[in-house]
Amino acid sequence: MKTPIVLLSLLFAPKAMATSCPENPVNMGAPLSCGAVVTGQLDAGAWTGNATPTTCDSGFGSLNSSLGASSCGPFLGNCSFGWICSSGTSYPSSCGGVQAFGEGPEDIYEIMCPASGQVDLILTADCDLDLYVLPFNTCSVSGCLYGSTNSGLVEEGGTVNCTPGVTYNVVIEGFGFTQGGYLDGGVAYCGTHDSPTGNYTLTMDCIGTEICDQPGDEDGDGDADCDDSDCLDEPYCCDDDGDGFIDIQCGGGDCDDSVFDPPSADQDGDVIVDACDNCPNDPNTFQTDADGDGYGNPCDVCPNFDDDADGDGDGSVCRLDCDDTDNTRFPGNTEVCDGFDNDCDAQVDESVVYTDYWDDADGDGFGDPGSTPTSACDGPPPGTAPNDNDCDDTDATSYPAATELCDGVDNDCDGTVDDGVVNVDYWPDDDDDGFGDLASTPVNTCSGAPPGTVADGTDCDDTNPLTFPGAGEVADGQDNDCDGAVDDGTERFDDDFDGVTELGGDCDDGDAAIHPGAVETCDGVDQDCDGTPDDGLTCNDDDGDGYCEGPTCTNGIPGDCNDGLPGVHPGATEVQGNGLDDDCDGEVDGQDPDPDGDGVTIAAGDCNPNDPTVYPGAPEPLDGIDNDCNGTVDDGSPMVDDDGDGASEVGGDCNDDDPLVSPAATEIENGVDDDCDGEIDEGTDSGDDDGDGFTEAGGDCDDGDPSITPGASETANGIDDDCDGLIDEGLADRDGDGYTTDDCNDDDGFVNPGIPEICDLIDNDCDGQVDEGCDEDTDTTPIETSKCSHAGGALGLFPLAALAMLRRRR
Repeated sequence: MKTPIVLLSLLFAPKAMATSCPENPVNMGAPLSCGAVVTGQLDAGAWTGNATPTTCDSGFGSLNSSLGASSCGPFLGNCSFGWICSSGTSYPSSCGGVQAFGEGPEDIYEIMCPASGQVDLILTADCDLDLYVLPFNTCSVSGCLYGSTNSGLVEEGGTVNCTPGVTYNVVIEGFGFTQGGYLDGGVAYCGTHDSPTGNYTLTMDCIGTEICDQPGDEDGDGDADCDDSDCLDEPYCCDDDGDGFIDIQCGGGDCDDSVFDPPSADQDGDVIVDACDNCPNDPNTFQTDADGDGYGNPCDVCPNFDDDADGDGDGSVCRLDCDDTDNTRFPGNTEVCDGFDNDCDAQVDESVVYTDYWDDADGDGFGDPGSTPTSACDGPPPGTAPNDNDCDDTDATSYPAATELCDGVDNDCDGTVDDGVVNVDYWPDDDDDGFGDLASTPVNTCSGAPPGTVADGTDCDDTNPLTFPGAGEVADGQDNDCDGAVDDGTERFDDDFDGVTELGGDCDDGDAAIHPGAVETCDGVDQDCDGTPDDGLTCNDDDGDGYCEGPTCTNGIPGDCNDGLPGVHPGATEVQGNGLDDDCDGEVDGQDPDPDGDGVTIAAGDCNPNDPTVYPGAPEPLDGIDNDCNGTVDDGSPMVDDDGDGASEVGGDCNDDDPLVSPAATEIENGVDDDCDGEIDEGTDSGDDDGDGFTEAGGDCDDGDPSITPGASETANGIDDDCDGLIDEGLADRDGDGYTTDDCNDDDGFVNPGIPEICDLIDNDCDGQVDEGCDEDTDTTPIETSKCSHAGGALGLFPLAALAMLRRRR
């Protein structure tokens, strides 16, 4: 049975029967239709008097005579509703057999019998009530359809058979007796005087009547739903909310006709508007919903329409799960970055962190600022980087903070190319000795040595692999070790710059104080390279007799009174008659006079017997006296020209013991500074006159020009710069014969690799052979066929003869 719907508009509020008599009983109720539910109450009136009323409560009319009262209140036909004011009037016995003597207040409702002719009246009350159903406006016995007057019991209603379309009255009456006596103040039943209010609910349930929530005319009265009077109180088929659309259950488009909400569009075109469509995106005309989950079959996400299954085992049933085939997607799950709605809130990857990534074509970890970034939450896509800082995304060596390389590129993206890198000079190393050509122009680069170059540009001869810094110096007239000195360290070089080489007689070329002609000092060293240390000095035993003059000796015992005579020394045997103090005891022969006591008498050669510093063999100091009696004053001193070459040491003689050495002497190739100018062998083949590291003996073809040496760069100047016998080779065609680098004589137009050999004693074709193909009897006269042979015969020789004639005329 369909649950009745309470309509407040049909609610009947009963009037207080104790205060007024009804003017018109019809107005006390309201028409009821199928499904009506009304609530009401019966108010107890207050009687005047004790046993019987004497007046009507409202003051209308009087009681009838038998009860001491007259008629009070209107009558409806022969039955008075409300208060019973006329004597003997009672309801028929068919209505329960209970006479109505004014037992209590009454409520009256009109009902229309439905097409089915059967109604269930259900009465729910809080006290004892009587329920009657009578024909409208009649009290005939035959018209009483139903009556329930069980004294002291709460009525529950009953089923009424009626004529369809006929209106009836339903009377609800309070029971009029008290339990303890009639109106004697005992315990009252509902509706009696001075009793509590009687409350009730009346439901009218039609049996077999119009079904108002389905289209059609179920009760057969010719009207369907909203047009049927039986359904006027039902909301389904009418536009109750006034939005212009009737209920969807009646074929309309309104899925809630109690709310003003005009239906939305119909996206899938199935004539079911989206607001009411259980599958708005796919046609579902009949709104089929096999699993009853509120979603139409075409858009039901659950397999086999089973919304209670958990297909992926993630703890969420299919109906609630947004993807029941994926256990990483269910309501309440944590959203992760995977391009799916993990928590089933209809949002994808919300709340995860997205990062912009730029194209990184060169894979150096820095993106191209000119590219369009890609936003991702699961790390960088392939070929991207989380920044746009790359200054060249085609070069993996260029990115911010990269090490700057020597490559002509801004590797560290600071706007400067090759900043911070080290540039190095590299020189050509033509002789592959590890040292570059000092005379060449270096290549400055930071990218390492170009082929054929080295970082050391100190080679003074890059044509000779044996010449380089640190090479062993040999006496060949060249600066082998490139230290600026030729033959240094050899016997030909004056290493101590004392004017004499080892070849010239220097016995210690590491000490400038030692050389031929040097002054001896008492130190045990042979300063003058004569083979005797300290010779001529008092500290030396000059005569080899084991004694020196003293007072100290570097060789011998002090006390020799004449160190120029080996037979004179302390302990020697005195020889009589020789005029010498042989034993140095101060006496000469015991008889010859020695006035000055120097141990030598006049007879023995003392040239000044009165001066003890003068005698043969005495030391020669610078005192203007011939102390050693050799006929020369101050010989051996810087002031005296000892060797008689016209110059003393003071006068510039660098070796006053050698008459061939003096400022006026001619320099010869002997390892000695003959002319005392501080240079050795200058002007000779052994001297490096221009200081270019080569002597004539070492191959210098112009020792007056330091730019001309073996290995120098050839320049177009008409000079053999590199001393190879060729002038400007490889630079200019001086003879105009069309050949330069391979021309073996660029000063002769008849000499080049393209000319035939001419019988002129010259290698004309530069093949290394002279006059090949000519007869042995070759002269310099014009070519004759009898003198030379040629494969071309007499005619073939004509060009050669012409060339020869041209040559003769040059």
